[in-house]
Amino acid sequence: MKPILLPILVIGVLLLGACGTPPAEAPPTPPPTEELAPPPTPPEEPEPSPTPAAAGTEVGGIITSATIWAEKDSPYLITSTIQVPAGVTLTIEPGVSVTMLGSGAYMFLIHGTIFAHGTTDKRITLDGGMHPFFSCENAGPNATVDLDYCIIKNGASLINFVKSFYLRHSEITNLVEYSDISFGPTKDVYIEYNRFTNVCGFSCGGGFNVYIRYNLFDTKNQALVNTYPWIWNKASPATIVKYNSFINTTGIALMLQGGRGSDGMIATENYWGTQDTAVIDAMIYDKNDDISLSSYIDYLPILTSPHPSAPTP
Repeated sequence: MKPILLPILVIGVLLLGACGTPPAEAPPTPPPTEELAPPPTPPEEPEPSPTPAAAGTEVGGIITSATIWAEKDSPYLITSTIQVPAGVTLTIEPGVSVTMLGSGAYMFLIHGTIFAHGTTDKRITLDGGMHPFFSCENAGPNATVDLDYCIIKNGASLINFVKSFYLRHSEITNLVEYSDISFGPTKDVYIEYNRFTNVCGFSCGGGFNVYIRYNLFDTKNQALVNTYPWIWNKASPATIVKYNSFINTTGIALMLQGGRGSDGMIATENYWGTQDTAVIDAMIYDKNDDISLSSYIDYLPILTSPHPSAPTP
């Protein structure tokens, strides 16, 4: 019996394995759902544009205390006449640029002091925007304009109603009106080592000496070329005009003007671009041209070449 029973058991086990539990049905596939569009991406915030650097430092009106215009804040843009009261000093540092943009009778009205000293490699630039530059009108005796190593361009007159005036080592170009320094200087005036090109010159005389020395005068402004000379003297004392170069001169260079007791002009040792005294005589207006004038302009001796301390043509 044992041998028959064992095979039967094995066959039963095999049948049960073949007929085991039926496999579970796979879960039904869900119906497709409508695909939702992704939410719109918000627009990127634009990067702020960099704030443009300021075009310059705007200035105007009355300066009430001692003030320095520094190179780091240049250029300075004048929106209305800069007024410097008595006892106040405006100092302009080397390398500064100043431009007149606004309205006003002058770029600067000086009753105190303006001190603008540049250097050979850092000149101060003053652009008048075709306005007059300086006036000391109605100022007291200590009003001072002191300029050295400046570039002064594009204006009407350089200065009027002078009290104390120093102009040295500067370049002055494109001025369409003459400067009147005959109204009451309270100290000697010094105009030295400058280059004048396309400008209209100076009216001098009245109170203190005016020294015009070691300058180059090259080409008068054509608007007034036949109306005004480079330099003329209205009243005593005599104007001292020495060691200058006068080149490309049309019309009169030096002139005496009567009516106020003119005391003449000392004009020796200048360079005229010629040694022909007839040509030089034609550039000078004095008693030889109008017997009502008080004196003659003595210009001899003349220099045969520019003075070495004057700017070169």
